[in-house]
Amino acid sequence: EEPYKVLYLSHGGMGSEGDWFHQGNLPNIADRLIAEGDIEPFIMVSTENSKFNLTTPDPDTYFNPDYIGIIKDVRDCLIPYIEEHYNVSHDAADRAYCGLSRGANVTSGFLFRATDLFGSYALLSRGAVYLLSADVDVDLLRTRNIYLGGGFADFDLLKRTYNLKGMSSVLGLAWTLDDLGVDYNNKGSVKIVPGSHDWFTWPQLAYDYLSGYLWK
Repeated sequence: EEPYKVLYLSHGGMGSEGDWFHQGNLPNIADRLIAEGDIEPFIMVSTENSKFNLTTPDPDTYFNPDYIGIIKDVRDCLIPYIEEHYNVSHDAADRAYCGLSRGANVTSGFLFRATDLFGSYALLSRGAVYLLSADVDVDLLRTRNIYLGGGFADFDLLKRTYNLKGMSSVLGLAWTLDDLGVDYNNKGSVKIVPGSHDWFTWPQLAYDYLSGYLWK
């Protein structure tokens, strides 16, 4: 009878909505944690964001998604559809958004430009500092459950930026949150696991996030 909480997921650059369910093995990870009583049952919704690229002749356009378009689609279409058709909570505190690589940039867009939409945010192997809005509600940001993680050999872990497209690292985002006085990882430090920018790393981080941080 109690409505389910919902975890929304984003794939990385050039990925698709099936990535978390196949390469990421997330259903099995979640099912085991639920079976062992480490986390309550919840619903996962994987989003398809690759169509939201900016119209540009740049062959690397997948690095320039239409973040505002993604936010609008999730706020105005996806969440209302899920909440109308499934027995899920309508409370933002019971919604979470998790993204990897370019999907972590997408998550940054929600974190900084739609802070009210989710109660928990997980950013894996990247974080887009340049999406920080000048009018972000820092007080609201401080109430959000934020998780940051990356692989030990991940090229998007250590560098603040690495090209002119403004793509940022996990630590770059952590330093920005530090400057704002916003806690992450339950007042801990960035989670670093063995691995690189790959599907060896992301299931480890997802397990850590689900088991120790999500709705905790």
